[in-house]
Parts: sequence; C-alpha cells; structure tokens
Amino acid sequence: MEEIILKTTDLTKKYNNKAVVDNLNIEIRRGEIFGLLGPNGAGKSTTMNMICSIVRPTAGSIELLGKNPWKQKKDVIHKIGYIPQELAIHPAYSYYAFF
Repeated sequence: MEEIILKTTDLTKKYNNKAVVDNLNIEIRRGEIFGLLGPNGAGKSTTMNMICSIVRPTAGSIELLGKNPWKQKKDVIHKIGYIPQELAIHPAYSYYAFF
C-alpha cells in the first residue's frame, strides 16, 4: 500500500453558519497528481489554507505526511510549498522581499 501524503476527513469550514467547505474527504498518495478544481467561491482556497494551517477548520481532520498540521506544525510546514493566488507579503517585510 502506498503512503498517504494528504488525508482530510469530513473537513468543514463555516463562516456565519454558512459552509464554504462541507465534509470534504480527500486521500492523496505519494506519486499521485491531484487537482483541486471548481468555480469561484467553491472553497478551493479555503481548503488549501486549512491544509497549510493558515485557516482553522470548523470541523473534521487533516493529516499531512501522517501528522496534524495544527498540532505538529513545525514537523510538516517546512515540507510543503504553497503560493496563493493573491501573493500577500506583510508590509513590514516588503523591503526585504524586494531588495
């Protein structure tokens, strides 16, 4: 059996009681190519932000490399790369980012 790299179980995020991600279940194994597709507002960015421990899920669980990215953040965060659609750099660091 191949190693599971990412697994979400009933992953849910609600804003003002409206589910933007509702009971999402994903399993991605080592070597697989996976695309997260959908129209604007489908919850793609929210899902990625939860996986990368930027946005806390309302319910459900995430396993990234066999670890919970919220409880074991320093064990997994340096092993993933994520570039959001809108690249946001804190103004305090913008000097260092561009010079």
